[in-house]
Amino acid sequence: MSPENTTRPLILLADHNPESSSALTALLESWKYSVEVVCSGPEALARLNGANPPAVALLENRLPQLSGIEVVQEWHRHPHAMPVWTMILSDDASVEQVMVAKDAGVDDFLVKPVAAMELQVRLKTAERVHALHCELHQSIAAVRFQSAHDNVTGLWNREHMLGMLFQETDRVQRMQTPLCFMLLGIDGFPAVVQQYGMKGSDEILRQLVERFRRYLRSYDLIGRYGEGQFLIALPGCSSDDAVALGERLRRMIFRRTFTVGVEPVKLTGSFGIGHSKGRSPLVVLRETEHALSQAKLAGGDCVFRFGDAPPLAQPEQLPADAAEGSDVAPSSQTEGQPLR
Repeated sequence: MSPENTTRPLILLADHNPESSSALTALLESWKYSVEVVCSGPEALARLNGANPPAVALLENRLPQLSGIEVVQEWHRHPHAMPVWTMILSDDASVEQVMVAKDAGVDDFLVKPVAAMELQVRLKTAERVHALHCELHQSIAAVRFQSAHDNVTGLWNREHMLGMLFQETDRVQRMQTPLCFMLLGIDGFPAVVQQYGMKGSDEILRQLVERFRRYLRSYDLIGRYGEGQFLIALPGCSSDDAVALGERLRRMIFRRTFTVGVEPVKLTGSFGIGHSKGRSPLVVLRETEHALSQAKLAGGDCVFRFGDAPPLAQPEQLPADAAEGSDVAPSSQTEGQPLR
């Protein structure tokens, strides 16, 4: 699609001469560009480093305090999420000046006075390059997201979650604060997959994630750990708090049936708890996995903390009227929020 059929990008014009600045602004606006005007090098640099930078920067080289080339040179000292196509306007067209601009990272060099046709051609080139950069940036962002997230639930995937656990453990060691791991496993999940297929079981997983997210804090780390398992890291949470939270999640998440299409599906979940104590996440994960295994061996639908013996007793069933309630916690002020 040609630039004439698309929204024109924003252009930053840096020129300290009001007369030439007004004339160039009028020309650019006649071509349907949006134009921002600044009058000095520091202003131009601040705008390039600010939020939502322009797609193209037209910089008069003889700007006060910082020349146009110096602005580009300073801007390139730090990485930026999105590139800006930089064009220097200069009345010095010597080979030396052009080489200085090139070494500074300038994308284009125009000799003043600039012919309107030449400027228009250069800007169309800048538009195409900027569009390609935007597409590339979006593609890279999509690849990064997919490499770190589970494609069914949108949670962190196992590999990325493990890396985050090492970072969180380092912080715990520095701050001397508690950290617990919680492993949630859906009881009998292979049978669910066999009965409802991958599409139906994926829908159940998404419903499950939507339910337990509302009972966790924004800084708790949540990832998909296995086919029917989810790993939760609880910074600042003691093991007693983690057990209490596990019991609350077990009650509130599974008290209502899930649905596949219009068919109700009743499920239960088991919870394993491990206490970090600043140790290697791999060690704590093995303990948490063992705790989950003990919870399932005890019959499922329960919470077990590593180091406790015997496993926690099976919890009492909720009354029938509670089982038919909504996902929202009862009127108690503490329900629906983890104990801390």
